[in-house]
Amino acid sequence: QKFDVITPAAVASVRGTQFLVEAQDARTVQQTTQGQVLLQTDQGRVLVQEGYSSAAKAGAKPLAPEVTKPAPVLQNPVSRFIDFPIAFTWAAQPEVSAWVMQVGRDVQMAQLVLTQQSQDPQLNVAGLPDGHYHLRAWSLDEQGIPSKVASHTFEVNIPRQLQGPVVQMPSRYFAAGPVALQLAPLPSGQRYLVQITEDAEG
Repeated sequence: QKFDVITPAAVASVRGTQFLVEAQDARTVQQTTQGQVLLQTDQGRVLVQEGYSSAAKAGAKPLAPEVTKPAPVLQNPVSRFIDFPIAFTWAAQPEVSAWVMQVGRDVQMAQLVLTQQSQDPQLNVAGLPDGHYHLRAWSLDEQGIPSKVASHTFEVNIPRQLQGPVVQMPSRYFAAGPVALQLAPLPSGQRYLVQITEDAEG
């Protein structure tokens, strides 16, 4: 049985069982994870085999398929955060122009919390509420073709109750621009915990 995915830029004729098609405006990106997919425009066609990716713009021939890059490697993965920062870093990859990172409450990202695209392989989600989350990340090459997807699950369980002395600051301080705090140096091994909230309950 024939199955076609029709986008404004191209038509992907499926000859396999697992694939990814992403269409944005007049551009289509196709990635085959199993089997093969025929990607075609009115200017030509390419057969994208398993483990390869391609892209096509409206009115142009699809790019020659290239091997799909491996998934980004998460450095020092943390599964449970009990203190700030809530941050992730991936190892650098050659020929990468950007990284795309998603955080959601389920594996399918139906409950998507955030999506961030950056030229740096880093993600900081300091304002994330307590709970269980799923993280996905992939890189983009200069043609915008995505790599394989890296996945990671983690939990946030950080005490949010205000600790120590509370200083109330009028809102006009923040309306005037950036606010700088000057704190006295601490003995070796000690550190400050600064919490900024809208109320005294944290």
